Amino acid sequence: QSPIREAHKEAVAIARQDANLTRQKGFYWYNRNQIYYTVYGLNKKNQDIYVLISKQGKVRVIPAKNGIRIVAKIFWNILWKITD
Repeated sequence: QSPIREAHKEAVAIARQDANLTRQKGFYWYNRNQIYYTVYGLNKKNQDIYVLISKQGKVRVIPAKNGIRIVAKIFWNILWKITD
């Protein structure tokens, strides 16, 4: 399999285990100074969530009701720390 397919498969498995993801709606791969994966979907409570996963395996779950701005802000803070 291609690296992106492997990353997608791994990220969804982590999101299912750590964030109770039941249905995936999207997958995003950020690869600049560090690699981050984002899985978008529904949890067991049928709530839309974003699951941010670092290449090191750190997981952060963000309710989609908080909006994409929160996700973007987290990524901005990560990038700021990397480039600072």
